[in-house]
This record gives sequence, C-alpha cells and structure tokens, in this order.
Amino acid sequence: MNIVELNEKNLGEALRIFKKTKAEYYEAVGEEIPSDSVIGEGFRGVSGEGITYLFTEKGVCNALVTIDKPIAEIRNFSIDFSALGEADLTKILEFTVKQFSAITLVFIWITSLDNAVMDLIEGFGFEYTGEQDYIDKDKFLSAYKYVYRRKK
Repeated sequence: MNIVELNEKNLGEALRIFKKTKAEYYEAVGEEIPSDSVIGEGFRGVSGEGITYLFTEKGVCNALVTIDKPIAEIRNFSIDFSALGEADLTKILEFTVKQFSAITLVFIWITSLDNAVMDLIEGFGFEYTGEQDYIDKDKFLSAYKYVYRRKK
C-alpha cells in the first residue's frame, strides 16, 4: 500500500473514494455530495488546516484521511472496506495516529451510519467520549466523538 498526499493529480481518485464511502450519509441527510472542496473539510463541514493522505494500491485509492493537527482531529476518514484487508486497515490507523506524534489525545467524529468505522477504531483503542451531535433528529442521525489516548 502506498501513502501519498492529496494533490491536483490525484484529486479525482480522492473524490471517487470520498463519494463512494460517504454516499449513504449524504443520501440520509438529503443533500448532494459536495464538490472537491469537501475533501479539506470533513463530513460535518469543519474547516481547518488539514493534510489529506490517500492510501492507494496499484494506482487505485482505497482510503483517505485528513489530519488536522492544530485541533488534534482526524477528519474525512473514508475507507472502502470491501477493498482492504485487516493488515491494511491496521496500517491506515497506525499511520494516521503517528501523524499526531506529540499530541496525547486525538479525536474523531463518526456518524451513526458508519458502524464499520466505529468497530475499526474501537478495536484500535479509540474510546467514545460521551459527546454526541445530532445531525438530524427526525432521521435519528447523530455523530459521536471518539478519542485515542496515546500511551506514554
């Protein structure tokens, strides 16, 4: 698996994986999937100074993640579970958490539609903080905040 930063040449692949993995969310909230500007923001529209990494195999992007160090948050955690094995998923999480090397607490928001992601990050050691944000109460859509506590 290759890890590369988002750039103009691979933006199309990044958008493809983002749209594939977030289509259910945007359909549930009744919105169209946004344009390329969303890659730097995150599913909740949070803007920041993030760096987006793509995880590719033979030129095909299977995952992307945006790292926002100033707010210690992982955003745009978009993974095509059908294309990745357990070792690849672990490598993605290890790489992602390593980007916050000097930060002891790393946060991520997961929507109630992302059960596979919840299971993955909980298995890696992320814990639910108890914080919740309602996306759409009528549709029972929420976002849950998780934290990874770096061991000293």
